[in-house]
Amino acid sequence: MKRYLLGVDVGGSGCKVCLYDREGRPVATSYRETPLALRGGGLVEGDPGGWWESCLAGIKEVLGRCSGEVAGIGVSGTNATLVVDQRGEPLYPAIMQLDLRSIKMAEEIEQRIGFTKMFEITGNRIAPGTFSLPAILWMKRNIPALKVEKHTFLVPTGFIVFKLTGRRTVDYSRAATMLLFDYRQKRWDAQVMGELGIGLEELPEIHPPWEVVGGVRPEVAERTGLKAGTPVVAGCMDTVAAMLGAGIAAKAQTLITLGTVGRVSAVTDEGKWRPEFLNCHHGVEDKWVSIALINTAGACLRWYRDLVGGDYGALNKEAASVEAGREGLIFLPYLGGEKSPIWDARARGIFFGLRLHHTRAHLYRAVLEGISMAIRHNLEIMAARDRASSPESDLYVNGGGAASPVWLTILSSVLGRPLFVLKNPETEPLGAAWLAGKGTGEGRCSLEELLQRGISFRVWPREEQRAFYDELFAMYRHLYTANKDLFGLGETLLL
Repeated sequence: MKRYLLGVDVGGSGCKVCLYDREGRPVATSYRETPLALRGGGLVEGDPGGWWESCLAGIKEVLGRCSGEVAGIGVSGTNATLVVDQRGEPLYPAIMQLDLRSIKMAEEIEQRIGFTKMFEITGNRIAPGTFSLPAILWMKRNIPALKVEKHTFLVPTGFIVFKLTGRRTVDYSRAATMLLFDYRQKRWDAQVMGELGIGLEELPEIHPPWEVVGGVRPEVAERTGLKAGTPVVAGCMDTVAAMLGAGIAAKAQTLITLGTVGRVSAVTDEGKWRPEFLNCHHGVEDKWVSIALINTAGACLRWYRDLVGGDYGALNKEAASVEAGREGLIFLPYLGGEKSPIWDARARGIFFGLRLHHTRAHLYRAVLEGISMAIRHNLEIMAARDRASSPESDLYVNGGGAASPVWLTILSSVLGRPLFVLKNPETEPLGAAWLAGKGTGEGRCSLEELLQRGISFRVWPREEQRAFYDELFAMYRHLYTANKDLFGLGETLLL
């Protein structure tokens, strides 16, 4: 009987379930949308129940396409905070990473704990959305049920693992984003918890990403076709899973993900972490990752497409016909605030340099260039302490945006660096399945093999545009600095 590995990825807009053979080759795939609720006032919520139902349906679908047995299950997930009761039922919608309701909580945490102390303990800064702690404080103060019901704060990965196994868990990478994790001791920090009134009973158990934490419950087996007791590993954050699925685990390797949220993920040394980035354990032993988060990368493209109409294919074709950075037209891609490297939730998007003759093609190209400038900004800061942006390092690209030749050419030219484009735009489920193979001993594919067979083609920068893009990048940097104080003027209207 054939044996397979199952990878589940809970994204911000959908749930993907993929079945792989033990060598990491895809066998069957399912995807179901799980839309977000945008409630105004900076509120962005997800539906955990919808995630779970999509997961169940996806597992049943892929298992229905093949015969054999699943040897292990891995889960990766987007960034969000949710709270469940003892039965695993959500007590409130998930607060997503783009949600801004906990800005005041983040400011309070910084006053009570201090920026330096928090970074020393967790390896990370204090920020709403990206890190769960501000949202946890908001929930404790605004959800009456938490005062009387036993509950657990979870992330999406842990929620799906809980529903599969009945175990409340979190892995090292997602523990880092909860902002209560002492990354050196690999345990919850009692000092921060005590200061903020968070009990150990409110938090999940911490495990390595590859560790088997439980088996599939009989009732889940009945609904999906899985075998009861099928091993489930702790899983990890989607960014780490994407790196694993791409085979990236060595120094001087950086993955650029052109997704709804753009990511620049570099294998780093723990001692070289910087507060501009999200820092955490990799999905393999003794490896570390620094992650730059471009808050609304692909989201900016979707916004513009929906605004002007048409489709990406037509817009990309039009943008390719326009000269680079037409007459100083610049776009700041801060439509939902920005995370790395400026960490300014009040930042806003800007088109600068508009003239009467500019068309939708000019503006769309400016959006592509603006996101590419944001990626360059982060890579240059990474280079100040590590080799992530040095000329000898390799840059790999995946995500939905990697299907756009014009964007790849723009990005390569803005960076002045060649890019290795990966065949698989979404490697998160494969990374989750790889962890299942590692944890169960069923995997038969190394990360090196995944990397070598995953490269599709190479993109080279246009040298004739390099000097121009250097000048445009300097203007891009100055544009934020010049407008920073203005961004807060609309705060009372937003919050």
